[in-house]
Amino acid sequence: MESESNLWSLLPVDVVHHMILNSRIRGMDLMRVCWSNPIIRRKCMAKNEILFMKILEREHEIVSNAEHRKRYIRLITTRLWTFGSGDHGQLGHGDNKNHLRPKMIESFRGITHVSSSSSMNGFVIYSSDSYTFGNSKFVRYGDPDVEDIDYSVPVLYYMGSKQVNFGVRHAAIIDVNDKLLISGRFDVPGDEQETHTVRVDRVKQVACGGQHVAFIDSEDRIWTVGANFRESQLGVGNARTKVPVMIPSIRNVKQVSCGFSHTAFIDSQGHIWTVGDDYYGQLGHGRIGSMTVKPAAIQNFRGIRQVSCGERHTAFIDSNGCVWTFGNGGNGRLGHGDLLDRSVPTMIEGFMNIKQISCGYNHTALIDTQTRVWTFGHAHKGQLGHEYQFDQLRPKMIQGFQNVERVECGYDCTMFIQTIDL
Repeated sequence: MESESNLWSLLPVDVVHHMILNSRIRGMDLMRVCWSNPIIRRKCMAKNEILFMKILEREHEIVSNAEHRKRYIRLITTRLWTFGSGDHGQLGHGDNKNHLRPKMIESFRGITHVSSSSSMNGFVIYSSDSYTFGNSKFVRYGDPDVEDIDYSVPVLYYMGSKQVNFGVRHAAIIDVNDKLLISGRFDVPGDEQETHTVRVDRVKQVACGGQHVAFIDSEDRIWTVGANFRESQLGVGNARTKVPVMIPSIRNVKQVSCGFSHTAFIDSQGHIWTVGDDYYGQLGHGRIGSMTVKPAAIQNFRGIRQVSCGERHTAFIDSNGCVWTFGNGGNGRLGHGDLLDRSVPTMIEGFMNIKQISCGYNHTALIDTQTRVWTFGHAHKGQLGHEYQFDQLRPKMIQGFQNVERVECGYDCTMFIQTIDL
């Protein structure tokens, strides 16, 4: 076995992983041969964040018996499930139908990242290739001559990517070298037909709004670019900008999220900052019908773990795993059992131990620490995954699914990544 593993160590790590993941002949024996070699093991661990192909010891448990001690190793991967509106093929199932229950996208595994917008969805797999499905207009590398085609199955979008994110008519990609590419159109009066391309080095995270982009650089500074509704969501006071502009007053930013015309981000101390349109109270400052031109921290909150912006509502998770929502309450998207707008963060009663949240156009999804998915809000296209099309005013668990790693809400659809055993 030692000589065989030395032979395997000469192969590129992507080839090794491909053969492990797709082996049906040798199965676990092949995995043990590869994993027993320290060279291959170091390569795998170095690329683990991109590959998302985890080789785990079952809680590092060593099982003993009368004859010998045996070490059990578990090999897992991830699959993608989508549901809701399929008008433009954005569910990736080869049709333009709505699906009321989660359905797995076949032939793809090792999903590491997902993104959803109004009519285009995408994901990145372990080999760092990104795929898209849905309407191609404006986001296929920002090419103004691209045909307006609906792709109902995933097609290769960009090779060598870590993150992909979509706005209404633009896309943003972070490649494996941490370089950011923004391409597409921002809906600025008199400039609707102009295609913009922006490239930036050393970027850690990116988020797309309706017509703008925000990103965090390697020094944890936040930058914005694009349209600027009523001179607000970019946080820099300009009507619009074709080149990224740094928000000067904020440092040590750890996470950012964009709504259609507002932006929210979290600093290193867990303070949450918001800027932009506040028509429904989605900034959380106790006002409705206004806007905030410069970022302002929401008072009395710190230790925030994650924030997500929907079209006109916002949600975040505090240090105790509780979920707070505010903004437009239409269709029950805030999860409080009513349709009321809220201008200050309000905790969803009875829900703790939440580890991830995603806000869509008019619905919201949660993942709890037991890796189950809960959804609430608008359901007319099946985006809640409950086999009915009635709005849900309080979080309701999607039956039959656990081991969910990440959920993403789009316009009228939802997608999540689930961990499964090979």
